[in-house]
Amino acid sequence: EECCNMWFSWGACQDSTSESSELKFYPDWKNGDVCGRKSDFEPWEIETYDTLEECCTTKFDYNLDGCCSVEGLGGCMNNTDTAEVMKYIPDWSTGKCEPKAVELLLSHEVAFAQETAQSCCKTHIHWDEDGCCDQSSC
Repeated sequence: EECCNMWFSWGACQDSTSESSELKFYPDWKNGDVCGRKSDFEPWEIETYDTLEECCTTKFDYNLDGCCSVEGLGGCMNNTDTAEVMKYIPDWSTGKCEPKAVELLLSHEVAFAQETAQSCCKTHIHWDEDGCCDQSSC
């Protein structure tokens, strides 16, 4: 505790003696730019979040797709009725359009977002619209 107080004087050590069984999300740097989930934290692990979405958007906004799709964590959107909040954005590397929640769109993606996969393919993957639609479920 003396060491903790010496190096973490802003109060990070105060919770180190209390153990919580509540699962929290945290930046999991060891496994890439993604978040993980656990309940036991070291005293120096002070960045925790209540939701995967909060962790991913705060720490890895440049890798939201990868962070939000970590297997076993449930994804970022809990709302299953997402038809009116989803947009489609082009992925030129795969030649298809992917659905993405409006609130998760990055600033550079907003300009490319379309209401439907079909309009996304027609507008942004026009050289292979049929192939895009086949892959994007138009």
